[in-house]
Amino acid sequence: MNILLVTSEYPPYGSGIANAVYEIKKHMSRKSARVSVLSRQGADMNVTSLFEILPGLPGLLPFWEQVARLIPKLATNYDALWLHSPLLINIDSLLCMKTMISFHSTYYGFYHAYKEHTITHLLPYYSIATKLEHHFLQKLSHANLILTAVSPSVANEVCRNGLGFCPSVVPNGFETNLGSEMLFDKSYARKILKERYRLSFSENEKILLCVGRITEAKQPSLLLQLFEAISSADVNVSLIIVGSGNLAKKVRKKACQHKVHTLEQVPHERVFDFLNAADAFISLSCYEGLPLAVLEAASVGLPLILSDIPSHKWLVDSKIAHGLLLDLHNVKLAKIHEFIDHAEKKVVPDPSSTRRFMWENVIEDYLTLLE
Repeated sequence: MNILLVTSEYPPYGSGIANAVYEIKKHMSRKSARVSVLSRQGADMNVTSLFEILPGLPGLLPFWEQVARLIPKLATNYDALWLHSPLLINIDSLLCMKTMISFHSTYYGFYHAYKEHTITHLLPYYSIATKLEHHFLQKLSHANLILTAVSPSVANEVCRNGLGFCPSVVPNGFETNLGSEMLFDKSYARKILKERYRLSFSENEKILLCVGRITEAKQPSLLLQLFEAISSADVNVSLIIVGSGNLAKKVRKKACQHKVHTLEQVPHERVFDFLNAADAFISLSCYEGLPLAVLEAASVGLPLILSDIPSHKWLVDSKIAHGLLLDLHNVKLAKIHEFIDHAEKKVVPDPSSTRRFMWENVIEDYLTLLE
């Protein structure tokens, strides 16, 4: 099968959706599917415009409109079109070939999460984006397209914001048979952090790790506040934050006052240096579609300390790893300390729990839908 995959971001540009799509392409090729990626930068084919450097909707809408104009010209070269989290005003061009749309998150979800957590300065933007998304989803309700969502919560969000039926849930995945270049013991991993990143830790020190885009959704200020409370009671614990984003500079400035190590975004394959060195993965995000960083932490057996949001709860309930869910409105430090003290890193996750999230099975589900 020859597939044209379209995404607004692709490595080395972007994180979240970019890394997920990269993994999808890699594993599709192992199934003998030919995948060509069309994006704004870094892909097999790139769409450029004067609006490319603009953040948010002003940059995204022109990109997707250019894609809509290109699709009829490219249709004869491919068996299927696969769009990842698009936002189109006009969907007529999608009707010329077999088309699948996968939703990784929703503006609706972001809007309600920001409203609940009183991140008020972003509400006007996400209110407009939610209305545009509603218009798009209503149009999709009347088209003969294949629609998927990466988690039950995202599927629920697109339905609540205008889609007339429930999309298939096909999650992001992780590797369960990692090679030696990605899976190694903690002491060796910490040696790599010391030599490659100039980070040093005592032999018995506990390391909490947070990887991802440093934006309002990740609530980095809350993470620093929580870590200050944790470390004040346990001096033998450190926090590593890896990522870039609009709040990165602010976080680095605040981190100087705490026992926190901050690093810019690292190449995706280098994230495993940190995952193998850590004792637990922590994320206080107020909204996620289905975080690849959490799945990859689970793939090396890391215990998970996560905010109690629908996508995190789904992963913890799926028992992909030992997990603790935090009510961000009523955080109990004693539970966190107990979890950190007793959580043990497993060698590999339990196959019976992780089967649905293995990339091999995820790709089979996608190919079945496209056939």
